[in-house]
Amino acid sequence: MTEYRIVRANILHLVGIDRIEKACFPIPWSTDLLLNSILSDEYSTFVAISGKKVIGFGIMMQNYDESHIMNVAVDSGHRRSGVGSAVMEALIDESRRRGLYDITLEVRASNAGAIALYEKYGFRTEGVRREYYSDNHEDALIMWLHLNKDEHNEDNC
Repeated sequence: MTEYRIVRANILHLVGIDRIEKACFPIPWSTDLLLNSILSDEYSTFVAISGKKVIGFGIMMQNYDESHIMNVAVDSGHRRSGVGSAVMEALIDESRRRGLYDITLEVRASNAGAIALYEKYGFRTEGVRREYYSDNHEDALIMWLHLNKDEHNEDNC
């Protein structure tokens, strides 16, 4: 089992984030957008680090009074080892820390692994964006997690 830690991303992590982004997504974010997600206060970007290597990351954007999880990705050699879960927990904790109790994301309808990960944390499908992805016109499921503002819910973090 790979040992890793979750930390807030900084500019030194950009190359690793960019590498994983390009490997995981058919329409990857540009390096400039990824850099902005590290530097801008409206985003929170976390990385999973093994040694000095980025093996996963997650990006969340604050949108008024809710969180929008933009990207979660894990290097192919480290999937199904808890890295994605650890990144999700960091994003959910950050939402709570910011006082944001409604969290949303879009996911490809065919991405069963990601959907299972999100459902593990209590996300539920509440809508569909038809033909959302420009590469193949696949639908996106719109998933939401509504956290309890008054208590720490073990099922959701």
